[in-house]
Amino acid sequence: MDFVTLLILLLLGHAAWKEWLAYRNHRALRRFAATPDPDVLATFPEGYRWKREVAYRTAHGRAGMIAEIWETGLLAAVLASGLLQALARWSAGIAEGPFLPGLLFGALCALAVVAAGLPQRIWTTFVLERRFGFSHESLGHFARNSALAALLAALLGGGLLGLLALFAGMGPLWPLWGFLGTEAATLLLTVLFPVAILPLFYRLRPLEEGTLKEAIRQLFAETPFASRGISVADESTSSTHLNGMVSGLGKAKRIILFDTLLQRVSEEGIVAVVAHELGHAVHGHIRQRFLLATAQYVLLFGVAGLLWDLPWVTAAAPALPVRLVLVFLFAGTLMELFTGSLTMGFARRQEFQADTYAARKAGHRATYGVLSRLANHEMSWIPDDPLYARWNRDHPTLPERLRRLGTPPAEPGEEQDGEETAETEEAG
Repeated sequence: MDFVTLLILLLLGHAAWKEWLAYRNHRALRRFAATPDPDVLATFPEGYRWKREVAYRTAHGRAGMIAEIWETGLLAAVLASGLLQALARWSAGIAEGPFLPGLLFGALCALAVVAAGLPQRIWTTFVLERRFGFSHESLGHFARNSALAALLAALLGGGLLGLLALFAGMGPLWPLWGFLGTEAATLLLTVLFPVAILPLFYRLRPLEEGTLKEAIRQLFAETPFASRGISVADESTSSTHLNGMVSGLGKAKRIILFDTLLQRVSEEGIVAVVAHELGHAVHGHIRQRFLLATAQYVLLFGVAGLLWDLPWVTAAAPALPVRLVLVFLFAGTLMELFTGSLTMGFARRQEFQADTYAARKAGHRATYGVLSRLANHEMSWIPDDPLYARWNRDHPTLPERLRRLGTPPAEPGEEQDGEETAETEEAG
């Protein structure tokens, strides 16, 4: 069996595993719709339209399953057809040396990957998300962002493959130089993301002065957190999804809040969201994620180095750029199969830690309330299939996070934040 055939079989096996997990989750949602679990129903807020959530999530699941079949089948066809070798010969005929042909070949591969995923993005944005009231993105905005994403993918993917082709021509130590170069590029991109890349897709503005900013300043004063502060992203121009994040490294770190969050969540809830993001920084989660990525790069380049000079690999791909794509595709797929659940479990544990920090700093009731509000708005109360969640969720489900926090004691004369069922039922 030649290396390309083995790689295709590995890709098909990986896709079959993902499809089986997705089917399990789809089946669990349909089973819940037919025979709801009374214990789960008891956790829903009064009046919550859970059948709407089933419809939304099963539609997303079907779209993901179709996209997986389409993209894997397309990739297998490209590998079997010899198209990569033809593109490599064309690239080598235009530019000389290992770097420029590698850059051109990598840019074309990156653009092909973006193009392959475009049908699902179009359907999800303009049909599924719009049907459930989440998306109102214009065609012009979508086209602009898609073109920007394609350009970035071509620049980054082409640049990285060009460098790896350059290193691969430098002798047997090329995996070491490739690892160091990739590590440096990851570090640079992590620093630049909130200040140079994210502003390409969102208009970012500083959080306005007022009681909310004062409460957040107080939170910052109690936390060893160096950053450029808090920015508000104009998510409302395209969707109603609610989110917040912390991004960057060192003093370039920045907390990003969607403006939709400011529009739909109380000030104490937003303070809890900020406290959650600060919890990631205080617990060193950004550094831990970087170290995890480093360990994954070590495995990736280690396997690639072992494969590189094997006769059946060199026979399948004598051109450096093609061989790089094949060995890293093989190593990356193999690594995901063996370490995917560990990586997701690591990320979920970090979310629990950040929730605990938020409850301590912003208050138990505020943290519980904003998580409930997010579960209502984002339609994410029904549990996933456990095996599917283990391999696919980098965040725990919101009900899991609420159970871990525990129900806060009710205060007389005060309604618990999170009753947003009317909001959830807009559109459709």
